[in-house]
Amino acid sequence: MNNTEFLHLYIRNFLLNLENATDELLKCQNWLDFLIKKELVIGKKSISKLINDKGISQLITYSLTYTFFDDIEDNLGQRPNDVVIGFVLQISSDKKILITRDIVSELKDVEYPNIYFDSLTTKLKNEISNMSQSFQNILSFFLENSI
Repeated sequence: MNNTEFLHLYIRNFLLNLENATDELLKCQNWLDFLIKKELVIGKKSISKLINDKGISQLITYSLTYTFFDDIEDNLGQRPNDVVIGFVLQISSDKKILITRDIVSELKDVEYPNIYFDSLTTKLKNEISNMSQSFQNILSFFLENSI
């Protein structure tokens, strides 16, 4: 298994575990009634390629989205009732992988520094793992301030 495949499996498992933990949080806080839909995207390859001065890159996305109250999109394309955790892998023609990570909600966003992936280090595992608590905190903050 190469590094890209291992990273794919790691992010997939992380999102599946986060989904289970978040569903439990929603159930315990009696917030399931406000949930309209949930979407999990694992390893979706973009049909378009990113072209820049360093060549052509393939984009692969991973995300977990929870939509509450109403499934709406404003005139700027923003989705104010969504709370999203996402990863984008940008794989260059020379096989370098740039990881972009963020958590987005109407009330608070968290952007993490972009990092180049060589191997799944303990530091990277810890950073990704800590994103789950941040996601749940933002989700709780969003719901507590929206209800």
